[in-house]
Amino acid sequence: MAALGLARTAEAGYQHDFDVPAIARSVLDSLDEDTLTPGDLGLCLWLDQRLGTDRADAILSRIGPAVAASGGLQGCEGMEIAWIAIGAAESVAQRSRLNN
Repeated sequence: MAALGLARTAEAGYQHDFDVPAIARSVLDSLDEDTLTPGDLGLCLWLDQRLGTDRADAILSRIGPAVAASGGLQGCEGMEIAWIAIGAAESVAQRSRLNN
């Protein structure tokens, strides 16, 4: 969430001293950790799409099993579902932009 906010501030023209691509790499390099929740993966997908790091397929392949392991969508918190939905929407939008 912090990396998304930092990326957004840079897009809006605000200056800061954080290396957002390095932070994103660190976050996205943790995709194989078993401790990631479905919401964490949704945030990773959103971050991936925001920064164009092209790890969507790897993230998407983990979301379904993570949701199932949490007891399905009813076992997820509302915010987790929102983060997954935002990440998926960003992914669809990104693919649409690439295809046009």
